Amino acid sequence: MDIFIENLLQPIFHGATNLPDGSELMLTLSRPEILYMAQAKMSVVAGHFTTEQFSAGQHPLNPGRYKIEVSMSIAQLQPKQVQAVIGDQGQRMTGKFVTPAIGGGSVFDYVNERQLGGAANASLDATARAQAVVDLREWLVDSCTSNVDFVNAAVRSGVVTGRQILGAERQAKIGACTAEANSRSMQ
Repeated sequence: MDIFIENLLQPIFHGATNLPDGSELMLTLSRPEILYMAQAKMSVVAGHFTTEQFSAGQHPLNPGRYKIEVSMSIAQLQPKQVQAVIGDQGQRMTGKFVTPAIGGGSVFDYVNERQLGGAANASLDATARAQAVVDLREWLVDSCTSNVDFVNAAVRSGVVTGRQILGAERQAKIGACTAEANSRSMQ
């Protein structure tokens, strides 16, 4: 596995691999210091893959050291032509990036770290971390609201029995959901 990076602060990852054509891969880019994590799916074509462009909300990434992980899902989830090469459990895969899978067989998992765009900037990192916390809280409220609204829609359509949760009770449910999610994310 070789990884080449185009445009360091809005990177596109290009890889060369000996995994079979058609292999479905996931590239995860992360930097815990700023609570950054993003993923891209791609497939191997002619021994190569290319990701979409990574960014931080349509903005360049903060400079610093990032973890790059390219993984392949379990063999059973791969296309049949890939399974024919690697085995239905990945048992024919070998190499330093092949590890035992939890349910048996083998999986591919490449992990590396790369400096993107120079040295980290403490001020930019503090701003990015604060924005990540704000974004997470907004997502939690949206997610909890969607859950309550989904149940209400299911009640209205007759898919489930019961009564809709409306008004102050709805707001209380959303508040309880976000409070629980916030407490779990802080553990």
